[in-house]
Amino acid sequence: EYGHHDAEVAAFKASQYLVSNAEFLAFVDAGGYDDADWWDDEGNRWRQFSSLKHPSFWVAKNVEGQQAWYLRCMTDEIPMPWSWPAEVNHLEAAAFCRWKAAQTELPIRLPSEDEYLRLRDHSQAQDCVAQANVNLQLAASSCPVTRCQQGEFYDVIGNVWQWTETPIHPFEGFKVHPLYDDFTTPTFDNKHNLIKGGS
Repeated sequence: EYGHHDAEVAAFKASQYLVSNAEFLAFVDAGGYDDADWWDDEGNRWRQFSSLKHPSFWVAKNVEGQQAWYLRCMTDEIPMPWSWPAEVNHLEAAAFCRWKAAQTELPIRLPSEDEYLRLRDHSQAQDCVAQANVNLQLAASSCPVTRCQQGEFYDVIGNVWQWTETPIHPFEGFKVHPLYDDFTTPTFDNKHNLIKGGS
């Protein structure tokens, strides 16, 4: 990407931790995938098309007569690591935020890209990259949301990709790179949101 962007960012609050699988389970158990109220129009179309009732990497197994959750990883299914961050698509993340906002009566939503960048600067996360779960430094998988502290927050950089509410659009001065002529421009359609964090 090329170009430049400046923004004034109003004061906001942010969660100290990423949403864990345990936190997301409350949404699943509350029937969040069955309740159209938590989903926007695109989310409801996806929800009806996919027929999922939980994140796609979650696997329900019968273990000794009881349901147990497992997580499908790259090479194996492991007992659900409840302290790891929930890995979901943008539609699921936004629906969870709407549900959580209703439960807590707080204005919970995904951050904008500008808010994420402000949080990254405030937490001095870029000074903590050596201790972050990124570039296979800690593991080839996620790790607990309480492990990698960056200032007052955890996992601002690293652990998993993090959704923003900002659609992908070019900065002022953007020019298509000659080697990537079809890499970014197809996503300038208000249907693709920016991801931050890192995996």
